[in-house]
This record gives sequence, structure tokens and C-alpha cells, in this order.
Amino acid sequence: MKRLTWPETQDLLLQRAPWIGLGFCVCLAALLHGPALQRLGTHLPGEPGSDVLRAWWSAWLVAAELPGWPFSTTLVNFPAGVDALVFPAVSLIAVAPITWVFGAATAITALVCLHTVFAAWATGWLVRTLGGGWGGAAIAGALAATQPLLGGALRDGTVEILAVGWVPLTLGAMVRAVAGSWRWGVITGLLFVLTCLESVYYGSFTALAVIAALAGLRRREGLVGGAAAALTVAVGLGLLAVPLGPVLQGAAAAMATAGEGDPSALRATNAAQLDLLQQLAMSPGARGWRVGDLYAPPWTHWIAFALGALLALRKAPWLTALGGVYLLLALDDNLVRPWAESPIGEVVRFPRRFMAPLAVAWGAAAGVGLSEILRKPALEGLVSLPIAAWLAWWGAIAGGWRLAYPLLELPAPSFVAQIAEDDEDCAVLMVPIERPGERQELRSQTPVFASLSAQIASADHLALQTLMGKAGWYKPNLVTLTARSGATGLTPKNLTDLALQAYGRGVPGSALLPADAYGPDLAWLMGEGLKYVVVDKASYRAEELARVEAILAPVAVRREELQDGTGVILFQLYETRPERTEAPSSSAGALNAGFSGRVMSIDKLFGRLFVVVSSDGKKVRCPVTPGTGIFQCGGVRSVQGVALELEGMVIPSTWEGSLLEARVIPTELSGP
Repeated sequence: MKRLTWPETQDLLLQRAPWIGLGFCVCLAALLHGPALQRLGTHLPGEPGSDVLRAWWSAWLVAAELPGWPFSTTLVNFPAGVDALVFPAVSLIAVAPITWVFGAATAITALVCLHTVFAAWATGWLVRTLGGGWGGAAIAGALAATQPLLGGALRDGTVEILAVGWVPLTLGAMVRAVAGSWRWGVITGLLFVLTCLESVYYGSFTALAVIAALAGLRRREGLVGGAAAALTVAVGLGLLAVPLGPVLQGAAAAMATAGEGDPSALRATNAAQLDLLQQLAMSPGARGWRVGDLYAPPWTHWIAFALGALLALRKAPWLTALGGVYLLLALDDNLVRPWAESPIGEVVRFPRRFMAPLAVAWGAAAGVGLSEILRKPALEGLVSLPIAAWLAWWGAIAGGWRLAYPLLELPAPSFVAQIAEDDEDCAVLMVPIERPGERQELRSQTPVFASLSAQIASADHLALQTLMGKAGWYKPNLVTLTARSGATGLTPKNLTDLALQAYGRGVPGSALLPADAYGPDLAWLMGEGLKYVVVDKASYRAEELARVEAILAPVAVRREELQDGTGVILFQLYETRPERTEAPSSSAGALNAGFSGRVMSIDKLFGRLFVVVSSDGKKVRCPVTPGTGIFQCGGVRSVQGVALELEGMVIPSTWEGSLLEARVIPTELSGP
């Protein structure tokens, strides 16, 4: 074999640099997500009770609807259905084949790994677009993909925040567009639309980056490229507005009424803090691994950022400036308040998330600046790979990936296994669908169906539905989910209402119908596909449980008591699906004709307190019990916004949870 000379070795390394770079990105993903890869299919990457349960459910939902339109389904709010835009939409569609073959749990693990690869690769591509070398691309990719904020997003289960790779990808396309390519302008527009479908946060972050890239305009052709990008965005968003119309209208109504006050207090609460940035830069993990504290880059990253910001001033000064603006936005500084309060900027309720695009901007600056020091590409690559690996290791430590990787173990109830084995596309009713709110402040402490597992707290119905793979009635409280009008049945609502007595609430008279009155409703629901009913025994007193049995026993072909959790009763309603019938008029009653729960921070609110609910164009005013914060509103089927009224003064508020387990959170406590 011929021995290669040094010039020949350099040429070979440069030829294979793209593959070496891709291999580096894959190794980076394996470094960060090794614990999840070792538990494929049985665990989810995220903390117990976190939003990863909703991401997992969303992956199943999107894959179940493909190859049709994935944002409209009857699997939720059965049989009427919902229109829903779930995030990150593009990624969920991309991993649908993995979901079909290996299941949604494996798909979510694959998704977080792919986002790490994507973030590193796309940031490296931005560096190459700006004239940097492959070595600088590796350093930039390592910095962008291992930011502690992404580690916090992993813990919190907000998978869409891991999709930071869309920012450098779109920004790189815009750089090429303003250099004089209308084709890259069109590509930029398409990428921006896809970014908005991934995450509204990254849509806002990318919009600012694209504006900054206009600083690279040098000739008239660049204006053509920028115009092509703007036109493509306008056309793309306009076309999407038609099929997504119901979702967008519902989201706009919710955003318009939620809080009903100055959002600056919410932004200030969730902004980065300069003292924490300094403390955690020197001592990563000093405050533990709370999601709210995971946003501070380690000191090694700050050194790379600072050097990059200085070295890039000659070749890409706008990139240095962009990172500075992102830092001010992360700190919620008054200097950038006009952008934060603009229509594009106001969607960002958690300013600390600007630390992710900051790493893209200054990481890319570091990559570009490196080429100013090391003029020989092969030498740059050899020097940079160890540095990139070192920076990635520091990021993995500071973000909690290496020391405290979050994993959620999926439960395996026997009733779920039985239903999942049924190949029929049918529906499962789990009752009660919702439970009244209790005095828990953390979502990880919310009650779980049959107390099956605290791992699925806050999204138990969604988790169990995903495990079973069947249609259901429960619909989560998502801004981008709109229930369709239509009958959902009298039986689901009344069986849920019968559980209220066990929680100290009165059972509405409408739920006390004789058992034979449910015959027409059950016949219609069974014709639509209601095959199984699962009853959480502990959620009913003996008298109400007997009523449930009396309603279901006459039509059930099988009844089985199982010891899952605190005990469930599984009813199978048919062997062969009955013929479809018309919905009786009594079945038109929608679920959740009420809004109840608890006001948080009640110890700071003195005086007569009311919850004011915006519902279907009207205001519903409900008294709050002093001391406990408990409230109950009747006649509420949907909530577009809430506020608190204290001695005649309105306190802007938000809410989370479900209609019967709501937690109303005041965003301003400047009362008298």
C-alpha cells in the first residue's frame, strides 16, 4: 500500500470532511442520549409527569392519521373529533415511519437524537456558508447542540424546543439568498414556514435572525433573493391558513383573552438572570437540575463565544450583533422591549429560551472566526475536533445529560395490554374522564387514573390512550387544539359526573337518570365504535359505582375486575360492532359542562375573590372559597381565558390543567 504524503493526506481529509462531520454529529447524539438509547421502547426521554407524555401522544396521533391530513382527527373528543396543530409538527411527520414500525416511544427517542444531530449539522452548515472551515463547523455545531437550555427542554419534555437546528438552516439559506440567489430566497421562505410549524418560538427567533442577515446585502440581486423569501413566506402561510383555520381561530381567541393584562410580569419571571448566568458558568449544576435553572452555558462555552464574537467582526459582524441582541432578549432587558412587545416577539413567554439561538449565533461566529486564525483547512480540522469534543463534554455536564439524564418509565397495566391486542379500530371510554382539582401545585402530583403510576401524572389519559392505540374522549388543554361541534354522547358525561361525589362535589341531577334511559345513547356510541369502558373504581363511592354498573351491565358482553393500580373494571360492550344509528337528541350534550379547581397563591390574596371565565363569548363569575382557593363554575363548556377579581380589581391570570382540575395562576399580584 502506498504511503500517503502530508499534502495527499490533507486532500483526503478534506474530501471526507462532510462524512467526518456527520459522524461527529452522530457521536455527539450518542454521547448525550446514551441512557435513552439503552431503554428504547420502555422509557421516554424526559422527567416523570413532564410534557414528553404529550409529545409521545402527539407522535402517535400524527402517525395514526397519516397519510391523510395529520392535523384533524376523531381519535380525540370521540366521535366528533378535533382540529389540532401539535408541535413539533414537521418532526413528528418525519418520524412517523419509525412510529409505524417500532412504536411512538421509540420514535420520541429517535426524535431527540435526530434533533441533536440536526442542530450540530445545521449550525456547521451555516459556518460553511459564511466561509468558515470544517473545523470551525464542528466547534459551532458542538456549541449549539449542547446548550444547557436544551437539557432543560429535554427534562421538561418540550421536544419542540430541541428543534434549534431550524434556526441556522434557515439563516444559512437567507445568507445565500441575499448574496444574489432568488432560488435560495424561495428555499428560505419554505424553511421559515416549516420552522413556524415546528415551534412558534423558533419562528420568532428565526424572524429576527433573517432580518439581521439582510446586513449582508451588497448588490441588487440580493434584494431579489430577499423579496423571493418574503413572497414565499406570505404565500406559504396563506395556504396553510385555510386548512388550519379552525385551529388558528381558536388559538387567537385563547391568546387574546388569556391573562387580559400586561404579559411583562410573566416574561420577567421566566427571563434569564445575570447572577445565575455567572454562578452556573463557573459551577454547572450547582443549583441541581431544575428545568428553570438549566439555561446557563459553562465557562468554556463563554470563552468560545467571546473569542468568536470578536474574531467574526471582520467577516460577519452582524452575527456578533445578533448574538448580543439574543442575550438582551434572554435577560428581558428594556433595550429590546420594542421587539419583545412586537407581534412577532410577543409569542415568546419564556425569554430565557433565547439562549438557544444565542448559541447558534455566537457558536457560528466562533466557527467563522477560527478560519481567521488557522488558514490551513486540514490543520484547522485536526485542531478543532478535539476542541469541539471538549466543548461538547462541558455542555453535556452543564445541561445534565451526563450526570442526571431524565427518563420516564412507561407503565404496563394489564387492561391496556388486553385492549392494545385488539386489532379493531374502536374507541375506549375511561371514566371518569376528568376529576375535580385537588390541592396540588405541581403537575407531577396530579391524580392518576386508578393510581397506576406517578410517572404519567398530568397526562394519564393521553399516556394510556397512546399505549392502547384507540380513540377516546379526553381532550388535552392545548391552545392549538379546537374541539369540533358535534355529539359526543350522554353516557361519557354522566359517568364522569357520577364520580364528583367521591371528591366532595354534588352530582348534577342530569347524571341521575335511570339506567334504561342510556339505551339509545349506548346503542349509538357502540355503532360508532365504543367497544370498551374502563372504570377507575377508587374514583366512585359505592352508590355511584353501582349506578355505573347498572348502566353498563345490560349491554356488556364481558366484565372483568383487574388489580391494576387501585383497581379497574373492564367492560367489553360487543364482539361484533352493531350497525350505526342516528345520534339521539340526548347524546348532543358535550362533556365538561363546568370549570372547577383551585386558585394558586391564595395566601397572597386577601378579600372577596372571584374567578372570571371567558367562555363562548360570555363572562362567568364564580366565587372562590377563602383559605382553600377552591372554585366551581357551572355552565362552562370551553375556556378562552380567565382572570381573578379581588374586591372589584381585575388580576390578570392564566390557567393550566383540565376543566375539572384547573389551576388558576395570577400573573400579577399587585393588589391593594
